[in-house]
Amino acid sequence: MSMVIDDTNERFILDTNIWLDWFVFAQAPDSAIAQLKQYISQRRNNCQVLMTPAMWDAWADVLGRVQFSIDPERQQALLRQTREIVQLVDTPPIPRQRIRCIDADDQMFIDAALNFSVSYLISKDRHLLKLRSRARPYHVWIGTPEDWLKREGDIRSTPSEKLV
Repeated sequence: MSMVIDDTNERFILDTNIWLDWFVFAQAPDSAIAQLKQYISQRRNNCQVLMTPAMWDAWADVLGRVQFSIDPERQQALLRQTREIVQLVDTPPIPRQRIRCIDADDQMFIDAALNFSVSYLISKDRHLLKLRSRARPYHVWIGTPEDWLKREGDIRSTPSEKLV
């Protein structure tokens, strides 16, 4: 599964809550998640969305949870769609300068973000969001889709040549 990570690309990690918003929950066309989707889709050659095996397993597990009522065929379709977007990467070693997350289930996101020097860790999880200032010295930006949109600006108003 090992792949080459291009240092010239923007790198993203999205937590499972963001994937739920991306695929499962309806979003208004002008919502932050819709604009994030558009941004990533339009920049496929210039950005990478990274996912480790543990993140993949967590995503598959979430899709199968009863409260979301997603039938098995749709679950498989969503996993196929996810696979078209993400770059699967090997599980990284524990970073030398580890930032501990209170929620052990979320540790994989911050570890991968630090190891792969991602540009953005997009999350709505309060445990990960609390790590923003501690991740900043490592050049990892952590925030919600709304925070990302404020940071990057409304992409609908960005000239199209910048998005290609």
